[in-house]
Amino acid sequence: MQQITHRIAALIRQQPSISARRVAKALGYAEPKSIYYWLGKDGFTFNGFKDAVLSGAFGSSLGAVAQPLAAYGRAAVADGFAADGLPLLSDQEPPFFWTAGARLLYRMPFGALAGGGVLPGDWLVIGEGSGQLSRTLLLWLHGQPCVARQLTLGDRLLLLDEGSGRLMEPPFPPIIGPILAAVTLLTEQIPSRRR
Repeated sequence: MQQITHRIAALIRQQPSISARRVAKALGYAEPKSIYYWLGKDGFTFNGFKDAVLSGAFGSSLGAVAQPLAAYGRAAVADGFAADGLPLLSDQEPPFFWTAGARLLYRMPFGALAGGGVLPGDWLVIGEGSGQLSRTLLLWLHGQPCVARQLTLGDRLLLLDEGSGRLMEPPFPPIIGPILAAVTLLTEQIPSRRR
């Protein structure tokens, strides 16, 4: 139950004017009454919950996530993504400030096959939508992050998996968003590799 309310909260943070019907659709429910049901279990109406999320009263234990995404130069930190590409938000404080169109920060897991200039352990700054200038995207492919480059062949849009070199045609896996930057924090410990 708690995971559902946190996913509803994430959608509200991403789009404060979102309706219950659009939340229901994004979460795979046929009717908004499912949203009302889950929020009612926590004692909220939909509008009351929106107010609590946007004011920071809901999720205050989640640090920066209690603020709207990218509020005050802070983008929320994602631990991972659901099968539909919705972010699973972390309680971690953002490790750095970013003010230029960031929606999320996500750390590329160690052991991931990233490519495209992205290394395992790098923090990715994810933008709002594919309309931004970056042609490098973060996808969620079979429960794993995937860095892909947008290519056009005539009038067709293709994606090149930078880690495997595989070319993808539509329908594409969930696109998380454009990668605005890959940041390596030199102050962090990198796990040692066993030999």
